[in-house]
Amino acid sequence: MALFLGIATFAGIFILFLVLSKALNNTVNQLIKITYLLQKEFDLKKERFAIAALLDDEKNKPDSDQEDEESDTADEHSSDPGYKKQNNKK
Repeated sequence: MALFLGIATFAGIFILFLVLSKALNNTVNQLIKITYLLQKEFDLKKERFAIAALLDDEKNKPDSDQEDEESDTADEHSSDPGYKKQNNKK
């Protein structure tokens, strides 16, 4: 009887160990998955903010470039006598 009780106890502890190890393994896998997804989401948001900043810079940059180009173009062609005739035709 004591032998049967010892074998049953050992089997019960072994089954309990298997169940606990599987549960812990699933928990660790879920934590790794959550960490990966959070890191990916963080990287995507960081990239989105960087792109938005670049687009804002692009929106602001052409305005100043256009003004510079217009003033450069006006300076270059103001000495050209045919420049006014070409602009009047348009």
